[in-house]
Amino acid sequence: GWVVEYYALFSSTLLHFLMSASARPLKLSGRDSTRNSHHLAAYEQQQTMPDWERNEYRRLIQRICRHHKDIVEPFVNPVPKTVPRYYDVISTPMDIGVIREKLDSFAYSSRAEFEGDIRQMLSNAYLYNNPGEYVFEKALEFHDLFNEQMNATVAVVLDRLAQEEEAITKVKRRKKE
Repeated sequence: GWVVEYYALFSSTLLHFLMSASARPLKLSGRDSTRNSHHLAAYEQQQTMPDWERNEYRRLIQRICRHHKDIVEPFVNPVPKTVPRYYDVISTPMDIGVIREKLDSFAYSSRAEFEGDIRQMLSNAYLYNNPGEYVFEKALEFHDLFNEQMNATVAVVLDRLAQEEEAITKVKRRKKE
């Protein structure tokens, strides 16, 4: 019946989100995208997040919140404790406020951790809300917006890493001379 159809739709939508959010390749845009592509593997393996990179992600969140208030509104603050069964269904609550706090307190050691919290926040919205409902639809919009903006931000980060590597290489060459 309709319950099975609804569950199938919901499951496929959630699966699509989880797969696309975690497996969508980064599109390295800009004039030096081929130069940057070889930095991606090293970038993914880093153990600590430099301050300048953390600041890029802070600016990303600020930009999204400032220019897309209608999309982020359901995700800015924790879900109120009065929402029926939310905290029974959702075991790992996440919101933009927590993400900002973690950025400000240097809690993220990698881009993957930062993106993981964004995915957690959106997964919670998909799990608790039904397709077609306001929060579910805003989560879809936020997902697309975040991926677009994050790809641009990562391109900036990779450009900076490439510039730093070039500067180090120049210094090493001078020392050999």
